[in-house]
Amino acid sequence: MSRDSLPTMMAAFAEVLPRMAKDVQERMSLWPAVRHDVSERRFLNQGGPFRIDFEFGDFLREHNHVLLPMLSAGNASFSEIRWATERMERSLKRVLDTYDEVRVLQAGASIPDYWYLLEEIYCDLLAQIQVWLDELMRLIGDVTHDPEIANVSEERFRKVIISLQLARPPQMEELKEWVLPTASEVEVDLHGGNVSIRWGGNRD
Repeated sequence: MSRDSLPTMMAAFAEVLPRMAKDVQERMSLWPAVRHDVSERRFLNQGGPFRIDFEFGDFLREHNHVLLPMLSAGNASFSEIRWATERMERSLKRVLDTYDEVRVLQAGASIPDYWYLLEEIYCDLLAQIQVWLDELMRLIGDVTHDPEIANVSEERFRKVIISLQLARPPQMEELKEWVLPTASEVEVDLHGGNVSIRWGGNRD
């Protein structure tokens, strides 16, 4: 995909988006290989179900607090925008790595009963990200084939970038019942990149 016919913002994304979209598509369509470095204890020690909070939240924070302010300023260079998208790419890779871990552990015999919910939640949220990536890729492809629509497509491209938000998977409530029996409130703000858990009793 040549960036020569693309506006600066779209050209910068075109450097990174194909890798992101390909990685999500391949990870979601292929079952991960068995990994001996993955164990339930290790997974739980690294945050377990609460990694949904950190990893998807981190991906959205890169979008909301790094990329969007840069685009709003209106004077970001090609290299600056590419740097911001590469940060999102690294954050998304961490999400995908954990998704693989969840599925590898799901094949075990001793996992908790709620484990299938984790796989469904990751799959739901990743599918939403895939839709967003696919729409951006489509717009880049349109301009590549017809440079005369670049101005119109760039504005649409900007709107799609800004529109990224993740709807709360319905399985979140069921997961709460399994792993947060003492939680007084679970507040999920995926648009803002936050999942905060407020504990009852003596939990922090």
